[in-house]
Amino acid sequence: SAVEDPWRLTPSIYGPVATAAQAATSLVGGDSVRRTVWAWQLVCLAAWLAVAALLHRRTRADPRASARAAWLWLANPVLLGVLVMGAHVDLLGAALGLGGLVLVGRHPWRAGLLLGLAVGVKLTFVLLLPAVLYALWRNRSGVRAALLVTAGAVLVLLVGYAAAGPHAFDQLERARRFVSLATPWRLLVDHLPGGAVRTVVQLAWPVLFVLLAVALARLVGHWPVRRRVPAALGWAGPGARGPGAQVGADAALAAVVLGTAYVMAAPYTLPWYDAIAWAPLGLVAAGAVDALLLARLLTLALAYVPGRVAGLSPAVHDLTLGYRRQVAPWLGLALLVALAALSARPRPNSESP
Repeated sequence: SAVEDPWRLTPSIYGPVATAAQAATSLVGGDSVRRTVWAWQLVCLAAWLAVAALLHRRTRADPRASARAAWLWLANPVLLGVLVMGAHVDLLGAALGLGGLVLVGRHPWRAGLLLGLAVGVKLTFVLLLPAVLYALWRNRSGVRAALLVTAGAVLVLLVGYAAAGPHAFDQLERARRFVSLATPWRLLVDHLPGGAVRTVVQLAWPVLFVLLAVALARLVGHWPVRRRVPAALGWAGPGARGPGAQVGADAALAAVVLGTAYVMAAPYTLPWYDAIAWAPLGLVAAGAVDALLLARLLTLALAYVPGRVAGLSPAVHDLTLGYRRQVAPWLGLALLVALAALSARPRPNSESP
């Protein structure tokens, strides 16, 4: 009774792990909406602190790395406002996914379980699986480690979706053609005639995703054959050296590349989706990617705060939706152009340290 239409009859788009966590907070809250929301906020706060703890554990031996991780995650006011005060489920997926990235070099089976739980929170976290498999391949960690990661993730997802049932994918099927107002793709949808433009968007955005991933990989100097990972700031802690640590460093950097490419390329994206890239960002020396992600996060945060403007004053309604529809898409397009320009700059021929 506390939920307004059309969400009363809309199935959750999230996975069975998120649904289980939300069901638990509903049990804690009972008949009280305030207590239910408060319990969910505590879950999100715990996830946010878990990410901070993982970042600190991996960076504590290096004061500069520790300070960087703290500024990016703990002391970032835009991220704090969007994720923590917004109490978004992406925090839970980010905490589980980062745990998988941290463990993959030494405990691939446990890493696979955590990655499966992250995907069970939200399907977009499936991008972390190719990131860790790539890191294992890059470091010649063997087929056995890759199979353990994959088996752990698949086991969790099979159990979760078997319990949830096939209807868990219903809303995903409906939402795959959505285009959010603040993305550059909206410029096509709003200005080109005919319903076929959404089909064009659905075919074109995976191509853009691949191109952005290549551009980001070049920007951070992370080519699979020619270069090693730059001295990763986040892997200087006790026990964090050796082949296992290098796997984790490569996995974190690949996760930043794939996560950033996804949130910048996807037709339907919101500011809190960026947690997939921000969580591992504190473990790598990403450079210009920091500025790109912060600019994107601020652009979309301004577009979606307040997010629900129905019933507010006409001035707030018009200003919010006007910026969201008329300004934010052009700023997003400018960020794509900036990424292309940055990645096209000539790079030094010397190898990374």
